[in-house]
Amino acid sequence: MRQLGSGQSIVFCIPYDIKARIHDSRGTHEHSEIGVPDILRWAIFETWNDIKRSMPLWAVQGRRFTNQRSKWQNYQRSEQDCLTSTQAKSFLEPECLSLQQRYKPHNTGQPAPLASAQREAPDAIETRCAEVEGQESCSPSLHEEQERELAPEIQTERQKHRPPPAEPAIHRVHSDLCSFIETGVLKLPSEAYGPAFASIQDTSAPLYVDLHQFGPGLMVTTDFTKTIKVPRRGSSVMDAYQRPVRFILTAAPSKERDTTDEEDGILIISPHEANMLMPHITKSTAVTIHLYSPRQNEEHGPLDGLMLFNRSRVRETRRLSPNIRLQLNLFAGQLYLASYQEYQDLCCFLGVASVPTPAGLAVAADGFIRDNANGTFRESPLSFLKFWLCQVRRDCRDIRRTHLGKIANGQVLSPSDLQASAVHCAEQSMQALYLLSN
Repeated sequence: MRQLGSGQSIVFCIPYDIKARIHDSRGTHEHSEIGVPDILRWAIFETWNDIKRSMPLWAVQGRRFTNQRSKWQNYQRSEQDCLTSTQAKSFLEPECLSLQQRYKPHNTGQPAPLASAQREAPDAIETRCAEVEGQESCSPSLHEEQERELAPEIQTERQKHRPPPAEPAIHRVHSDLCSFIETGVLKLPSEAYGPAFASIQDTSAPLYVDLHQFGPGLMVTTDFTKTIKVPRRGSSVMDAYQRPVRFILTAAPSKERDTTDEEDGILIISPHEANMLMPHITKSTAVTIHLYSPRQNEEHGPLDGLMLFNRSRVRETRRLSPNIRLQLNLFAGQLYLASYQEYQDLCCFLGVASVPTPAGLAVAADGFIRDNANGTFRESPLSFLKFWLCQVRRDCRDIRRTHLGKIANGQVLSPSDLQASAVHCAEQSMQALYLLSN
């Protein structure tokens, strides 16, 4: 505020409620102008009122200090080297008062412990309180009590519902899996692996949809599926013991065997199998291991292109077909789509409408097309999709604002809903190509 008016200026920004209080203090109309003297006058009066409200508390602190100082001086005059326990307890103040002490009428207007302190208080404190427009120096006890009652203490305790204890399954590396790493050919039928969605028969998923309708394209190993020994008391126990998808094996393209079916040779393995067989995979010329994670955050790019952490001696990596890519993302619990074309492919795979329903087509309330002769599902899989993504893959967390959450709730997405996601995926792809080129 130095040289105010000589090169410096000040602007007062007043809210509506403060403006109304200034008018009330002046007794003027609300539309009348307010000047700088009015603002300074109101600030001075508010400061004076705050001092008056704080005087009783100041008086109590002064009495307590005077009382304790007199006790300390008396103890210092004695010939004792240290204070006794009784003398030390005399400095303590009661943390709580009884109902009689709190609400019994007193001549001084406050409880008995403070009334005794007032009798020992010097005249200077009482005189100062009387100067402040006749303020009573004994009124802060009720004020402190009201503050405690009007500020309730809210305590919340989180209770986590953990799955019931279970006995873990014993890991086992099957010989057919070792054969697949050497040759790149999946021997069917085999006890080492099976269809991905058929492997969750022990969960609550069969209550929502027939899992065999997904087809045998995507495969998982038995060690990936068996996390615990399946109890006899119910299938819902396995909902909490589903392993996340992290490691994927893909067979290399070869001229010696039929590679027209791109859905052959995609296998999800467990972390134990990846750890035990990593030395053989890195030396293999038939398979490639990939690191995968479902896209559960829109800010992160998709990893279903299998370009992350590829280890093997295979020069050419097999690309996933659209059908296998959809099954992999659904099984792993991916929540966001990369483009509008991917959204249309997913709706075609699930048999739900991706555009407003044309006339003459029977569509259920959730968007499932009932008269779809070329569809994969005979009944709506959206209830299974909501259960699988929300309860199993996301631990019952809310997914309504995600792309898959909107689809599961029967909403139709527009290209604008996926435009930002497509731009972000393009940026991620350019960054990946730049890193690979360098």
